[in-house]
Parts: sequence; C-alpha cells; structure tokens
Amino acid sequence: MCIASNGTFNELLSAEQVTSCCYRCGLGCQGGYPIRAWRHYYKHGLVTGGNFNSFQGCQPYTFPPCSANNSCSNQTEKNHKCQKKCYGNTTISYRNDHRYIKDPPYYLDYNYIQHDIINYGPIEASFEVYDDFLSYKSGVYSVSPNATYLGGHSVKCIGWGVEKNVPYWLMMNSWNDTWGDRGYFKIRRGTNECKVDNSASAGIPEYYS
Repeated sequence: MCIASNGTFNELLSAEQVTSCCYRCGLGCQGGYPIRAWRHYYKHGLVTGGNFNSFQGCQPYTFPPCSANNSCSNQTEKNHKCQKKCYGNTTISYRNDHRYIKDPPYYLDYNYIQHDIINYGPIEASFEVYDDFLSYKSGVYSVSPNATYLGGHSVKCIGWGVEKNVPYWLMMNSWNDTWGDRGYFKIRRGTNECKVDNSASAGIPEYYS
C-alpha cells in the first residue's frame, strides 16, 4: 500500500481481521491457504490494524506475542471473533477504512518475483520447513542433508541480495523478533531451496486517497 500510494499511506493492514474473519483461509496451527487470504483481501477488503497493544488502526492485534522461551504451541487462542467495528482507534470509520487489491490475486513465477516486489511491495512466500530451520540465527539458510521435514510455512518476502556469493531472499517471519535474525531470515535463492522459488503469491494494491 505504501508503494501504491507513493508513500502517502504507511499504516499496517489488520492481521487480526484476516485470522478472525476469513473462515476459509486456514486451520490455525494446522496450516492455511495464503491464496485464500489474498482472495479475502480482494473480495472483502482489509481495515487498518497495528501490532499487539499498539492501539493503531481500526483493528490492531489483540493477542500477545509468545515470550522468548515459549513457542505457544500449547496455547491456542480460541477467542478470535470477527468484529464489524473499530476497537483500536475508535475515531476511524469501519466502513470507510477498507483497502482492496485491484484484481484477483495470482501465483508468481520465479522470474517475476523481483519485479513484483519493486513495483507493488512485499509478497507472500511459502516453503518447506525442516527441523534445522528452527535454530536459524544468521547467514543464508540451506537445508541440512539429514534434516527432518516438519511441514509447510508462509512468510513475507521483502527483498533479495547476495551474501558471500550466495543469492538469497530476505524474509520476515512471524515467530517473534527473538527468533532468527531479529525475526528475519535469508534463504538461498535461485535453486528452489525448500521449494521457495515457486510457491509465491501476490496481489496489486488499490489505493484510494
């Protein structure tokens, strides 16, 4: 949205609204469907909403992050309710606060990922997670030969680069800023590491001034 508005709009969209109102997007800790979240964004729009305890936007996140030594694996939140009002900044009109994407969302071919990020902003990227990824701290991640497959995961791809002659994608994870490199990680680019190069989806933001 920030890119689409040439910097005029720089608020966060509500993650709370997606998790609470998109009933077909996923199964909580059992996984989800990123393309369905994009479709929800396209059909119904999203209101603004900041992080936990920020009181920013219409619907900020209402559940606290996990502590550094707690994975929250046994603390499933059961009180997500889809609300049709602003409970963060209550001066905002819920009806008028919705943002949309212009066209139906799409899957991205590897050769178009960089183009999309430059022109429209971060995209969604999915990949296979192995047990050695959980202990990532820095550098460019590549799966170890004897690592155990754990399942799939989706993150935000915000850029790319090269480190020690190894191309990488720069990703923002959702496991708190105590994990990895302050919540971010780099994963090898161009070799379809963990199938990350061919599992991206995106949408083109529509901005109303």
